[in-house]
Amino acid sequence: MVRCVLFLLISLIRTVTYSQDEIYLKKGVLSASATIAPSSMLNRDESNFYIHGFAEYFLGRNFSLRSDNYLLVDGRNELPFASKAYRGYFGMAYHFGEDNWDNHIGFQPRVTIMKLATNEFVFHNPTDLSASIALRVGTSYYVWKYFNFFANVHLCTL
Repeated sequence: MVRCVLFLLISLIRTVTYSQDEIYLKKGVLSASATIAPSSMLNRDESNFYIHGFAEYFLGRNFSLRSDNYLLVDGRNELPFASKAYRGYFGMAYHFGEDNWDNHIGFQPRVTIMKLATNEFVFHNPTDLSASIALRVGTSYYVWKYFNFFANVHLCTL
């Protein structure tokens, strides 16, 4: 029984090790994803949830062009700031890391279209269009060419 378990364990380790031989990040790769993204506003006690989608094209192993888009779904707030919101980013990133582990930093200009929520402080809800720039920092680990783990942070000026 012990030999069988050891054999299965060694086989599994060899299979996982063998599957990591392929490098997925190279020139010409198009990466895309759709997720649910939580956010927090630094200047007020408000948290929102967005549908987030991105597409990234690798110009080489170290540089990529990336577009991020966010659509406001809902928030957990007593007095919400916005009733509808869309944010779109487009920019370039520098990538560093080894094999299928990717770390990146980039700058992205941003356009925001937002409709303010009507409440006791806002009597009309105008639509606002604004532009700014964002710093994006993140990390990704590619397990398979169709599956990866990632974490990204956007720090926006506005």
